[in-house]
Amino acid sequence: MREHSDIENASKSGVQRPPGPAPATPIPGARAWRSIERYRELKELRKHLADITHDLDGDQPDLHI
Repeated sequence: MREHSDIENASKSGVQRPPGPAPATPIPGARAWRSIERYRELKELRKHLADITHDLDGDQPDLHI
């Protein structure tokens, strides 16, 4: 709530933020957390792909060209 009132007070007093994007504040561990989430997603996709290919192998006769 305090941040909101500080922003309102700054805009009323004529103080402006410099142009451009807001400064990014890195969150400690965010990159590692995204990597872990990505790994879990890929692991799940690999499992689904294996299930699909296993089903196809069982339903389809071997084709030799």
